[in-house]
Amino acid sequence: RGHAIIMAHRDFSWMQDGGVEGVPLSAEMQQSYQAAAQRASPSSALHVIDRFPITQDQWDYMVDSTVAPCFLQKGMSVFDAGCGAGAYLDSILRMNPELDLSVHGIDFAPGLIDIAKQRLPEGSDLSVGDAREYKHVPSDSYDVALSFGVFFYFDGEQDVRQGLKELARVCKPGGRVMVGRMNTKEVIEEIPSHVMKRNYAAYFPRQTRVDSRTFWQKEAAAAGLEFESVKSMDELYDLHRCSDLAMGRLRHCAYFRKPKEEAKASNQTRLDKGGVGCGTCGAEAAGLRCSRCKVTWYCSKQCQRSDWKHHKLSCRETEEAHVEGTADGSGRDTGGK
Repeated sequence: RGHAIIMAHRDFSWMQDGGVEGVPLSAEMQQSYQAAAQRASPSSALHVIDRFPITQDQWDYMVDSTVAPCFLQKGMSVFDAGCGAGAYLDSILRMNPELDLSVHGIDFAPGLIDIAKQRLPEGSDLSVGDAREYKHVPSDSYDVALSFGVFFYFDGEQDVRQGLKELARVCKPGGRVMVGRMNTKEVIEEIPSHVMKRNYAAYFPRQTRVDSRTFWQKEAAAAGLEFESVKSMDELYDLHRCSDLAMGRLRHCAYFRKPKEEAKASNQTRLDKGGVGCGTCGAEAAGLRCSRCKVTWYCSKQCQRSDWKHHKLSCRETEEAHVEGTADGSGRDTGGK
């Protein structure tokens, strides 16, 4: 019933924003979110202002489920790039009062930052900034650096790479990085254009999308991060429970760890010597190679099994691969799952 009330009283005119060809989507959406801030009521739920028209319980469940792989602990600091009105940070703080967390957020819409400053606890560090570059935020400062539902507003994959590098920069060595609710290219490209036009917001076809099977694994090292995992939204939470069937099935979250300096130096030495990283965790591979595609390596059977759901979509399961087995010098058939 609560969801029905929210839907009945929401203005969805913003779904027509971002459809102007020739104008960068990021610029259009900045104006759109600034307008949303100006229209917001003081009593509006923060996540509704940030355009998640679901109940507070549903939103809290979504946040709790997606931040869990970041392993929040007592006294940690959390940075949110593209924090909007502060909905994600607000949920983290309310659901984990015993952790005594400190939070920092930036957003490109000044009006949303004004709302966040009014609604988040005193001491929250909030400022105007673009999630692709925020030089005013010091490096190596936060235990967790994340961005949720923002990167798809960037103007192409190069912006996504820059955004990931910025999250990595402000994260402390040993800390966690999350890019949350990113568009899944391999799923979206299966949607017929007429279905896309009829059922989705005007800006959606223009949003940036990446191949969740390969993009983050490749970009992690360039950003100075260790890739940990990619999880579709339905792996993280029940889409039905969140009323998120339409969009949740099209998106994913990527998780990383910023290595401590000594580990980073050791890893770079290994790469310089031509070493191969595990396709799941990025650690040094221990001779386990997929016997089908002969491309992806793993450090353990556990890592290989955990990656199979994603890897099987790109694995070249040809008859030739089955016949050749594991002619990789290891003498071990690692199989495909």
